[in-house]
Parts: sequence; C-alpha cells; structure tokens
Amino acid sequence: RSSIDLSKHQTLSVDLKGESGGEIVYIGIKDRNQVDNGGEPKIKVELTNEWKTYTFNLTDFYRAGTTFLERIYIPIEFVFEPTITRDEVIYFRNVQYLP
Repeated sequence: RSSIDLSKHQTLSVDLKGESGGEIVYIGIKDRNQVDNGGEPKIKVELTNEWKTYTFNLTDFYRAGTTFLERIYIPIEFVFEPTITRDEVIYFRNVQYLP
C-alpha cells in the first residue's frame, strides 16, 4: 500500500453539511498497516443542514507512541454505521491538513 507522510501536521479540517440536518457520519483516517475491518479510530459527527468547519486533532485518530502519521494510506474516510435506517446525504469540501 502506498502512503503519505503527514507527521508535520496536527489537525484535519473539513467543511461538512447534511442534506436535511441530523445526519450522523464518522470521520476516520487509516495508516497502511491497519487492516480493512473497520477497527480504526473514528470520530462521530452529527451534521446540520448548513456548512460548518470541523477541526480534529490528529492524535484522536491513533494511539500514543505510534508513528501513524508517517504512513497514511487513507487521508480521510466517511463511515456510515449499518444501524442507520434512512438514506443520508452529506456534502464535504475544503479538506485540509494543518500544521
């Protein structure tokens, strides 16, 4: 798996909104050594129907003592839980990794 080095960054910023408001999405990032089983850390976000900038500390996506950010395989993922009982539409823009 190819990867990118984001170790010089501290935060992930992304603009998000839901089509109706109330949509639930989980934001995650994954390094090249994590298996594709959904076990990576994710942050739950409940959206409104207006654009809002969300900023996440990158330390929330990995365990202390790892070199996770040196080998990012998936720089952002949007995960929907299978328990959701209705269609959800979300929009995103301006994905940025910031120092």
